[in-house]
Amino acid sequence: MEIGNREIKTLARGQPQETRAPAQDTYQGERSKGRYLGRHFQRRKNATKEKYDFSNADTSFTERIGAEAAEFEKPGMESAKLIKLRTKAEQAGEKTAKAKNRAPHKSEYRLVRQYDEKTGKTTHVLETTNKPKPVKHEGVVKRTKRQMTMEANNFVHKKVAENEKDNSAVEGTHKIESQAERAHSFIKRNQRNRGVRKQSKVHALEARQFKAETAYRYEKYLEENPDIQKKFFQKRIQKQRIKREYAKALRAQKAAGGAKAAAYAQKAAAELQQTTVVTGKLKQIITRNKHALIVMGGMALLMITLMTMMMSCVAMFGGGVSTTMVGTYQSDPDEIEAVALNFTKMEADLAVSIAGIETDNPGYDDYEYDLGDIGHNPFTLINYLSAKYGEFTAADVEAELTAIFNEMYTLTTEEKTETRTRTVHNEETGEDEEEEYEAKILVVTLTVKPMEDIVNEKLAGNTDAQELYQVYNDSHGAMQTLESPLQMDWYSRITSNYGYRADPFDATSMELHRGLDIGVPEGTPVFASQNGTVMTAAYDPDGYGYYVIIEDAEGVSTRYAHLKTLNVTAGQPIAKGMQIAESGNTGSSTGPHLHIECLKNGVYYNPIFYFENGGVI
Repeated sequence: MEIGNREIKTLARGQPQETRAPAQDTYQGERSKGRYLGRHFQRRKNATKEKYDFSNADTSFTERIGAEAAEFEKPGMESAKLIKLRTKAEQAGEKTAKAKNRAPHKSEYRLVRQYDEKTGKTTHVLETTNKPKPVKHEGVVKRTKRQMTMEANNFVHKKVAENEKDNSAVEGTHKIESQAERAHSFIKRNQRNRGVRKQSKVHALEARQFKAETAYRYEKYLEENPDIQKKFFQKRIQKQRIKREYAKALRAQKAAGGAKAAAYAQKAAAELQQTTVVTGKLKQIITRNKHALIVMGGMALLMITLMTMMMSCVAMFGGGVSTTMVGTYQSDPDEIEAVALNFTKMEADLAVSIAGIETDNPGYDDYEYDLGDIGHNPFTLINYLSAKYGEFTAADVEAELTAIFNEMYTLTTEEKTETRTRTVHNEETGEDEEEEYEAKILVVTLTVKPMEDIVNEKLAGNTDAQELYQVYNDSHGAMQTLESPLQMDWYSRITSNYGYRADPFDATSMELHRGLDIGVPEGTPVFASQNGTVMTAAYDPDGYGYYVIIEDAEGVSTRYAHLKTLNVTAGQPIAKGMQIAESGNTGSSTGPHLHIECLKNGVYYNPIFYFENGGVI
C-alpha cells in the first residue's frame, strides 16, 4: 500500500502470528508492531466507511449537498500535495503554540466590575491575564558596571599572571579560578539571554507558520478553482490577498486577545459566509436556464458549507482568511483588455469625426459647438459587464458595447441662418461701412448621458446583478497587485486614460495611448510599485523624456515617464515603495504629468486595473 511517496508493507491475512518476539530479534519486534498498526488502520478505515456511507440513506437535495460538502472536507478527498501542505501548516502551528507557552509570561491583575441581577448588587472580581513578558535589555548603568568589573578582573588576573611563574601552586590555583569565572560568566550570560532566545524562536516559528498557512490556503484555492490556473494576474492577486488577510488576522489577534479575539473570529466568520453568498449569486447569474439554476444553486450551497467548515480545518488566527475571490473580475485579463480598447476606439472615432467636421462640411460662415465631454470610467464599464455576464469575452459583449455607446453619445448637426453685421470697404467713397447679411451657420451638438445612469437603468429589476455591481464598485475588480506610484488619490487626477484617443497634437487623427496620464505638479515624488530591477533609466527627447522601467522575476514591468529627475540607475535592485524619481514635463508632453504603463512579458495592460490608488477610493 502506498501513501504519498512512502510504501507501507502489511502482513498477509494467512501468515502465522507469533505471540511474542524474542527481545534480541528487532526484526520480529518491528513485524509485530506492523501487524498491530495494520489492524488498527483497518478498524479506523471500516469505522470511517460506516460513518460516511450515505448510499442507502433517503435524504433530501439539501442534505445530499451537505453530505457532499462533508465528504469533500475529508483528507482523503485532497490531493497528496494539499495533504502535505496542510500537515506542514498544522505542525507549524503546533510548534509555534509550544514555543509561545515556553516563552516568558507575566501576570497582570485588574478588578472587573460585575452586576448581579438577582441581588441587585455590584461586586468586583480580580481577573488575571497572562501576557508575553517583554525582554528587558541591559541598560546603560548595568552595562557600564559590567564593563568596569571585567576591566578590574582582567587587571587582577594580569598581575597574578606576572608573578605566578615562580610558584606552580599559585599558577594551578589561578587557572582553576579562571576556568570557574568563565563557567560562571557563561551561565549568567546564558540565563540573561534566555528570554531573548525564546522570543526570537517564537518570531521565527511564526514566520514559518505564516508561510505554511498561506501556501496551504493558496494551493487549496487553486484546486477548488482549476480554471484560475491559466490566469496569471488572478493567481497573483489571490496569493497576495491571502497573505494580506492572514497578516491582518494575526495583527487583530495580537491586538485583541482573549474574548475580543473570539468576537473578532465570529465576526470574520459571519463576513466570510456573507461573501460566499455573493459568490453563489455570481454563479447563478452566469446561468441562463432553469436546470442550470438548480445545479448552480446547489453549488452555492456547497461553497457556503465548504467555506464555513474550512474555518476549522487548520488552526488559523482570530480573523480567519477568506479565499473566495468575491469582487474579483472572473474574465481573462486579455478579454478585459480587448473590451476596454474597443470602447475607447469608438470614443476616439467620435472625437476624430468631430474634429474634422469643418473639413467635411465646408461652405458655412461659422460653426458653433455645444459638446459634452467624451470619456468614461473604465471601472463602470467592466463592473457592469462582470455583474451581468460573469465571465465574458470581447465577442460576447460586442453588441452590448455598441448599445451602450449609442445611448451614451448623441451627435447632431443643424443648419441655421442668422442676420449679422459686418464691416465692408466702399471703394467709391473710400470708407468702411457696416452692412447686414444672412450668415449660414452649422450647429454641432454632442449630448452625453453618463454611463453610470445607463448602467443603473439596465440593471433595474435585477437584484442579484445590482448587488454584484455594487461589490465590484467597492472592490474595483480586486486586481490591484502593484502599489501606488504616488502618495495621493490619483484617480481624480487622471487626464488621459489608457486606450485609443484623438492625438493631442493632431485632433483629426487617432493614436493608441498605452499608458495612463496623471496630472501632478512638477517635482511630485514618484515611488516604485513593485520589487525588481531597474532595466532602464534614461532620457528620450522625442518621446518619454526622462523615464524608468522596473521589471520583476515574473516578467511584470512598469514604466514611469516624463520625469523631472531620476533617483535610480540601470541594474539597480529596487524595493516597492522606494522613491525612484520626481514627476516632470520632459519629452513629448503637453503639460506636467506622470505617465505610467504596465506590461506582462511585453504585453500591455490597462494600468488602472493593476495599480493601487494612493488615497481613499
